[in-house]
Amino acid sequence: MEKSPAHIETLRSAPLFSHLDDGQLEQILASCEAHTLAEGEYLFRMGELADHFCWLRSGLLKLSRVSPMGEEKII
Repeated sequence: MEKSPAHIETLRSAPLFSHLDDGQLEQILASCEAHTLAEGEYLFRMGELADHFCWLRSGLLKLSRVSPMGEEKII
């Protein structure tokens, strides 16, 4: 992923990354991959191994799970 000043500032605005310097933020961005999801497409499913960190740059993401009764619950 490109290391634009806008991306660095976006990362810095998040409390998780606010204490990092430009070089550290650039290292994070260097390991990032951009993905575009279509409406209704899954980013991940419950129970999958978490082997990466997701950063939502734009848009909306619905986080839900199915209850024991079989109903979708928005988290």
